[in-house]
Amino acid sequence: LVPLSIGFQSVLVSLRLTVFFLLIFILQRPVLLEPSTGRFDAIVPILVDVSRSMRLNDANDDGHRRIDEASRLVEQVLLPSVGEVFDVDVLGFGELLAPVEPMNLRADARQSDLQGALRGVRERYRGRTVAGVIVVSDGGETGSESAMASGAGAFPVFAVGIGRAVIERDREVLNVTVGPANLANSVVDLNASVVSHGFGKEPIEVRLLEDGRLVQLDWVTPAESGAPLPIVFRVSPKSDVATRYTVELPVDPSELTPDNNTRRVLVPPSGRLRRVLLVEGAPGYDHSFLKRAWLQDEGIELDSVVLKGANDR
Repeated sequence: LVPLSIGFQSVLVSLRLTVFFLLIFILQRPVLLEPSTGRFDAIVPILVDVSRSMRLNDANDDGHRRIDEASRLVEQVLLPSVGEVFDVDVLGFGELLAPVEPMNLRADARQSDLQGALRGVRERYRGRTVAGVIVVSDGGETGSESAMASGAGAFPVFAVGIGRAVIERDREVLNVTVGPANLANSVVDLNASVVSHGFGKEPIEVRLLEDGRLVQLDWVTPAESGAPLPIVFRVSPKSDVATRYTVELPVDPSELTPDNNTRRVLVPPSGRLRRVLLVEGAPGYDHSFLKRAWLQDEGIELDSVVLKGANDR
């Protein structure tokens, strides 16, 4: 055998390594990704919050309203960029989900039910591919369900915030709930929740009005700014007509808006009287105190049956 030179051996080793790495590269099935120039057969709904909180004029340093900034953002930024690749629908959400014109947005909804809107997107585009959902909102969501329970997990959701991240000075009634009055003259709990931003630990005066008339007044002291404060009132709604209760906070001139200082709840009447049939024996002296108490109750209609024997005993 003729011995090989060191240079020739190096060439052979290099060729073998090249073939080896080339084989590995081929087995990895390499793919070249190129940006697509066409449109995808999918849709991207843009959900715009049209609740009353979007009227606030803290969208920027120039004092523009949140709804106006949302309109500009959708019209000038989102539609041109997203619309090049996907089909786009602009929908407003408050209590309901409905198509809107980006340049004609009105912040009139009494609440912003984001979970209901996401559930509506799933139903509205059933059978179509939803690439994602863009939500333009100030973050003041008032629904009760979680986003996962509403079906939002079926597609990605991208949030675009409007307004300042920190509220400087404002007081708000967050919610008011009251249980049903099942009986006439019954007393039920009216639960309210208030919050204070930027006023420190200054006590908050909370007023309760019944059909516009002040009936109760209480004070609550926040532990810290921005912490919700629960408060409970004991009320007795009217039995013959509906009763409107209003929880309100006094307006400070330095507040961001006075529109959120009041919330109302309507309590329906208790309905018909509760009928009670009393079956007693004779003599019924020991039952008389019970009958008198029931007869004095305006929510009860009492009938009494006295069972007697052959000798009236």
